[in-house]
Amino acid sequence: MTLEPNKDLRPGDTVTITCSSYQGYPKAEVLWQDGQGAPLTGNVTTSQMANEQGLFDVHSVLRVVLGANGTYSCLVRNPVLQQDAHGSVTITPHRNPTGAVEVQVPEDPVVALVGTDATLRCSFSTEPGFSLAQLNLIWQLTDTKQLVHSFAEGRDQGSAYANRTALFPDLLAQGNASLRLQRVRVADEGSFTCFVSIRDFGSAAVSLQV
Repeated sequence: MTLEPNKDLRPGDTVTITCSSYQGYPKAEVLWQDGQGAPLTGNVTTSQMANEQGLFDVHSVLRVVLGANGTYSCLVRNPVLQQDAHGSVTITPHRNPTGAVEVQVPEDPVVALVGTDATLRCSFSTEPGFSLAQLNLIWQLTDTKQLVHSFAEGRDQGSAYANRTALFPDLLAQGNASLRLQRVRVADEGSFTCFVSIRDFGSAAVSLQV
């Protein structure tokens, strides 16, 4: 059995598992099962081709969206001889190490009109017992690294961006690090990076179009 992709898997990823058996006769019966033995019938594609000797090569492909973890089994049965070939794979998706921070921003640019306010959305993962005293948050221009806004050691450090920025303090403890940019100017257009550090760090960039 083969698995694609075979590294850096995360819950929600779609993977392709291929089960192969060679030189059987007659055509085989193929059954996919999950870890509890329940049949998996959706998103399965099976092909069987005869070689020059009239023997069949079987290739069966299962596409599945990963949960927290899972075991997937393929059973290839010879209906005449009542013999089975069996293979299984257990997938444990990759998780961030303890303390690592996942930072998420929208994929699409934020569009704003000149003179209006814009919200650059950013969220980060938190753990039980998280305190704002542990949080270091920096918004900066992606290209020049110029500081836009920061929050450190439980204190809002204010703005180095012409006093036009603000966080949402009531939402920080919930993992909301979004930045409000007031009175948008044409010169504001560009990429802003949201950098979050607790015990480890993470960052992501969001684009503003004016």
